[in-house]
Amino acid sequence: MPRPVRAEFVLVVDDDPLMQDVLELLLEERWPVLRARSAAEARAAMGREVVAVVIADQRMPGETGVDLLAWVWEHHPDTIRLLLTGFTDMDTVVEAINRGKVWHYIRKPWDNTEVLSLVQRAVEYRAAQIEGRRRYEGAVRSLVVALEASHPYTSGHSTRVTRYCRRLGQALGLTRRDLDTLVLAAQLHDIGKIGVDRHYLDKRGGLDPDERRDVQRHVLVGRRILAQTGFLDDLLPMVEAHHEHFDGAGYPGGLLGEQIPLGARIISVADSFDAMTSCRAYRDALPWSLAIAELRGCAGRQFDPALVEVFLGCLPEGPAEMEVTDPGLALEEVLGSGPGMRW
Repeated sequence: MPRPVRAEFVLVVDDDPLMQDVLELLLEERWPVLRARSAAEARAAMGREVVAVVIADQRMPGETGVDLLAWVWEHHPDTIRLLLTGFTDMDTVVEAINRGKVWHYIRKPWDNTEVLSLVQRAVEYRAAQIEGRRRYEGAVRSLVVALEASHPYTSGHSTRVTRYCRRLGQALGLTRRDLDTLVLAAQLHDIGKIGVDRHYLDKRGGLDPDERRDVQRHVLVGRRILAQTGFLDDLLPMVEAHHEHFDGAGYPGGLLGEQIPLGARIISVADSFDAMTSCRAYRDALPWSLAIAELRGCAGRQFDPALVEVFLGCLPEGPAEMEVTDPGLALEEVLGSGPGMRW
């Protein structure tokens, strides 16, 4: 059977060559198969090839199958994770499934028909997830572009904030799963401004207390909007808390220090820097040098001081690299496309 140009493999991880042979013979007529004898070999293989499904034996020297699949869950969120296990390991299997790290299990001795059916379901489930994510990302692009187009002073803001957050998340060594979640939260951090009076957002003078309170509502409105989807729960704390201050003086909850979710602290730095270096209705853009000085001056008060230093260490040379001329196309860049981008 000829392989597609970009093959998506089933990876069999087992330290027993006989078990590898049996599974490969069973699977290879339908899917290209990779083999690995350990978790370390499996990670190396996944760095080289696109793996649709991993089948990992629970009992291997060193890291167990559950250990490996937990790593796959963090770093390759689109890959479906199957555990090969004996009856005596069922408590571990149930716990791993409940934690979401294992998608399903294959109990030894297995029935060949059931294994083929399970792997087929896994492949189809993965394809449906990727297609659903693409459709959702299209809706996100349209919604954010429409929101920013209605406010000329914020055009491209969410895309630039997302670019900054991606740089900072990568510099911090976030896992693929956590980085993908941060990127999407950054793109949607201001979505609640849909529910704010446009006059307040575009007002040239200062806001009075009532107007300020109305604008501040956008973090709660954003949380409510995203909560309705039913599958963006990981984003909600970041969107709600991105205006909290490290010293507890922010809103809406007055959270202090590390009570503020890490993602929200990251977005806060990126959001504020882009706001300072962009033209707004109430002021002109600040030069980068002044905005950098302001970040440092507010470290420990408004911002997490450790994140400020990492952020400044990964800034580009100047603003030209962050310019957004077509927000729709730029969203494709920051959100990504195809397998690998979690939604």
